[in-house]
Amino acid sequence: MYRIIRHLSIDVSIGAAVMMGLVATSFGIKIEGVYYFLLALITWLIYTADHLMDARNIKHVAGTPRHRFHQKHYRGILTAEIIGIFLFVALIPRDLELDLFRLSLLLAGLILLYFLSLIWARKTQFRWVLKELFIALCYTLGVSLIPVYRHWPPGLFDWIFLIRILFLALCNLFLFSWMESGSDMQDRNPSAIRFMGARPLQVLLRFCLWLNLAAGLLILVFIPVQSWLFSLTLSLMNLVLLAVAYRPHRFRKNELYRVLGDGIFLLPLLSILWYLMQHR
Repeated sequence: MYRIIRHLSIDVSIGAAVMMGLVATSFGIKIEGVYYFLLALITWLIYTADHLMDARNIKHVAGTPRHRFHQKHYRGILTAEIIGIFLFVALIPRDLELDLFRLSLLLAGLILLYFLSLIWARKTQFRWVLKELFIALCYTLGVSLIPVYRHWPPGLFDWIFLIRILFLALCNLFLFSWMESGSDMQDRNPSAIRFMGARPLQVLLRFCLWLNLAAGLLILVFIPVQSWLFSLTLSLMNLVLLAVAYRPHRFRKNELYRVLGDGIFLLPLLSILWYLMQHR
């Protein structure tokens, strides 16, 4: 059952909602429940559309279980995707602020640009498309859009907090590309491994993880005590990725690296619950 949840990116979608909760709690604001559901739904729609595109373009049996699952159940998942789009539109609050709506449209345009770039890259076999950076940027904008809008203007440490989330999302995707180098090359998917090769990607991945961890530990000296919990949460997530990056052979079996890589974005739920219990 959990394998199906992972193949369908449901854990990633829930993780996105959790991350928005982490940003909102860190900023000291409250967000209505419908926005958490909408973020989880649009995250699922985007990831599923990406996987369906991959499954459609891979003419042979895909190299990863996730893509093979989408090949096998293509029509059923596509039907769910269409229903999900109508559900998303229907649930958009009618009292949504106009400026927030405009910002959401800009983000939607960026996501559309991402898909268009992928279509072009697949058709031309142009490998210089760093899709991981695009996805990480869209992910960070998605989980922070409403919190930043309602907390404007954020302070210096708020921006650093968001940049650390961006680095975590980027390193997570770099890690997957590195661990799945064989299947990405076989299926000719646009990815970081085709952009720069295995060794440079490994070096970049470890550098970014250490840089992100160092930044988190350094700002603990300066940030208010009440923000320590959230900064330490990001550092713990970072440490999990570091462990996988330095001991990849231990985490390849049964795609354990994906379980951990996607699972870390659920960890902040514990921090949020702890914080709310202490401040109720």
